Amino acid sequence: TVFMNSSVKQAQKDGATVEDISAGLSVSVVKNAIYKVIRANSASDLGENIVTQGGTFLNDSVLRSFELEIGHNVIRPQIAELMGAFGAALHARSLNLPQSSILTPDELNRFTHTSKSVNCNGCTNRCFLTINSFQNGERYVSGYKCERGAGNGDAVSSEVLPNLFHYKREKIAGLSHISGKRGRIGIPLALGMYEMAPFWTEIFSKLGFEVVLSGFASRKLSSKGQYSIPSDTACYPAKIMHGHIEELIEREVDVIFYPCLTYNFDEKTGSNHYNCPVVAYYSELLAGNMDSLKKTKFLYPYLFINKPKELAKGLYKCFFDDYGIKLTEIRRAVDAGYVAYDKWMQDIRAKGL
Repeated sequence: TVFMNSSVKQAQKDGATVEDISAGLSVSVVKNAIYKVIRANSASDLGENIVTQGGTFLNDSVLRSFELEIGHNVIRPQIAELMGAFGAALHARSLNLPQSSILTPDELNRFTHTSKSVNCNGCTNRCFLTINSFQNGERYVSGYKCERGAGNGDAVSSEVLPNLFHYKREKIAGLSHISGKRGRIGIPLALGMYEMAPFWTEIFSKLGFEVVLSGFASRKLSSKGQYSIPSDTACYPAKIMHGHIEELIEREVDVIFYPCLTYNFDEKTGSNHYNCPVVAYYSELLAGNMDSLKKTKFLYPYLFINKPKELAKGLYKCFFDDYGIKLTEIRRAVDAGYVAYDKWMQDIRAKGL
């Protein structure tokens, strides 16, 4: 994962040896399997008589880490990596089927398979692919992230499958940036603020601000904020936020707005709508690590966006002292923001149908 790669790089910088890093990875694989995949409350829940299976347990380090975690030795068969295949075969035999629906005995005897690793040239991502070839000329490709990597680049036309990323990008670029009597307010286009740009743009435009967006991510923009990134373990979307803030400072906006939001919009599609902790509170880190922010007013209030009245009260506390904005005016702006955001989402969804 992204976080694992970042942690390994940080450990290398801290002087950890290859042996220590390898051991740490083995332990993390075991702990992840027990407590996050199996979801055991404790290692003792797994029992005492345990037989391991799967290719992962051919790794002696993983096997020993597992034994240390549960507190006793386990049994690893010599065919651990084939246990799943044997189980599937035994299950198929128990069904007493007249013949296989996949291969006949003769085809099975003639079955051959080769695989090779290549880089996809369908786009600049150059995804790492594994191409499996079979004796009948068929192929199976794994590792791809789009239809081009699967070899079906012409199967889906742009008319059938529109590029919604490009569409949203063009819409964000076209958001109104009219001058305002209350000055220029900057909004960074990163993390959760990217998706919420139309919401905040509408609110602050109604309140008499000229909304200045930081622009789209680029290598040049990213490099502007590298000096203030406190740790390599942060994800890239968080790291690039530093560049967006620097961009707004260079544009000499009067105030930068990046609120702390524990919750995102409740779209009624899941059991909760919490923001990732990084998305929710990264503005706190920016305020403490970016010396350049001392030159510009930086507002990062804690707000609740799923109740218009609560949001209006939060914005009132944040803006009244410096701008004298009345609560009634903020309420009207907030209502307009919700209407604009709903229309925005309806348009995006309609485009994707």
